[in-house]
Amino acid sequence: MDSFDKFWSIYPRKKEKKRARVSFNRLPKKIQLECIEGVKKYIKQIEVQGTEFQFIKHPSTFINGENWEDDFEIEFVATKKI
Repeated sequence: MDSFDKFWSIYPRKKEKKRARVSFNRLPKKIQLECIEGVKKYIKQIEVQGTEFQFIKHPSTFINGENWEDDFEIEFVATKKI
């Protein structure tokens, strides 16, 4: 499995595969691996925040925005009910 296929297999929203592949393949190999690790953190953030499907970024947007470098909020914060 090549790096893009790995990225695509875990990305939570499957849109515009061709555009995502072109963007991903422009990245150096080291950055491709960082991008894949960033997707894993993004998925955790989506789960913790309960992000609705329509608000999940398209894969090409994630890649072109270099969003793997973002700070992800992956800690669950319990809220108290009064």
